[in-house]
Amino acid sequence: MVRDDMTSNQSLSPWKKYVTAVLSLLFAVDVALAFFVWQGGREGPETKRRQRDHLALQAKLLKADVERGEKIKASLPQVGKDCDGFYKADFLPASAGYSAILGELTEILTLLALLGAIYFHFQVSVPDLYMVTSRTICGCHLVSTAIR
Repeated sequence: MVRDDMTSNQSLSPWKKYVTAVLSLLFAVDVALAFFVWQGGREGPETKRRQRDHLALQAKLLKADVERGEKIKASLPQVGKDCDGFYKADFLPASAGYSAILGELTEILTLLALLGAIYFHFQVSVPDLYMVTSRTICGCHLVSTAIR
């Protein structure tokens, strides 16, 4: 019987396939790294300096933003105190009730009616062309001005 070792009818063993795949993968990674090194070498030192300066500027701006945020954070308790003082000083207490609101609205409406009558009187110089009527609506004294 004659044996022919030169024929390739036999398939590769599994460990040979594994080694071939790993070597192919390493070769592909090596080619990719060589390409990136080649691309990095093409850029001149001026480009690197510009990138460094740009990154330094970004870091400076971000640091300024952080400092501004820290200042705002530090001032928040004072803002809260100012808001509490505003509400206590400028708003009516809840115990005052509806009558206090009506009293303030009456004062405002009376003042506005007087200002409207004065404005109308100065706009029309002849006193006979207008008349002033007054009404009471919901406890509020209203003054209205009409032309005859």
